[in-house]
This record gives sequence, structure tokens and C-alpha cells, in this order.
Amino acid sequence: TFNHDPAFFIAAAHAADRLGCLPILLLGRTPDPAGADRWLERLPASACVRGHADFRTLLPYAAAAIHHGGAGTTHALARAALPQIVVPHAADQIHQAQGLTRTGAGLHIAPKEVTVERLVATLAVILPDLAPVRTNAVKLRDELAALGGVVTAAAILEQS
Repeated sequence: TFNHDPAFFIAAAHAADRLGCLPILLLGRTPDPAGADRWLERLPASACVRGHADFRTLLPYAAAAIHHGGAGTTHALARAALPQIVVPHAADQIHQAQGLTRTGAGLHIAPKEVTVERLVATLAVILPDLAPVRTNAVKLRDELAALGGVVTAAAILEQS
């Protein structure tokens, strides 16, 4: 239900493109450029649109992410130490956005405040190699790794 917001995808893609980044849009479903997704024509020529991607393959090459704040995406990006801009729309997404903001590993923007200019300015803050948010993303990744991951979680559940 959160992947049918053309304005979000268009703004994010144009912001990334303006800063010389390759916008990769993952719709979470099969794109339909001839039907409901005619809005894909409004993306910059550099945009790469896919339904899904293997994060283990993609994230080592990513510089940052703009997303809605779903738990799976947020945590995959945190494990990859990527700075994030979260634009929460519903459900637990605001909690993910607030958590990232508290750790300093990401920033969040209310959906009503999203513009290409605002995203460009926010991306410009998180992209530099020495940006504090990038350093905090590495710290968060290391803290999550120290918790032991899936193996530790499974062991705790088995002991319960």
C-alpha cells in the first residue's frame, strides 16, 4: 500500500539525479509502465526501475537511501551502514524514522514536506564521506552486529 505514491518516487529520483547519483527505484511490485505506472515517464532518464532487488547484492554499491521506513528496508540499510532519509507514510514507519533520527544514522521528512529541493538539500547533508550521519550509520551497524543477529535471536527464542 505504500508503493503507489508517484510523487514520492518522482521527487526522490529527481533529487538523486540532480546530485549526480543513479536513482534506483524499487517499487515492491512489478512496474506497469503502460498502465497504472504511466508516471514512470516523469522520472529522469538515469532512473533504474525494478520491482525488487537483492539487497545483499545492491547495498554494497549504494551511497544512501530514501524510503518509506518499512522495518525490513530500514534494518537492511542499517546493517549495510547506509545513511537514510525516511519519509514515513503509515503503520510503524514513523517509529523507524524516529529511531534513525535518534541514533543520528538517518533523517526523516514528513510526507507533506517532501519536495525535490528538500530531498536534494537533505541528500547533500548525508552523502559526503565525512558526514556525521555516515559515521553514525557505521556505529549503528556495529552495534547491531554486536547484538549477535539472527543466530542470537534464535537462541534466545529457543530458551524461552
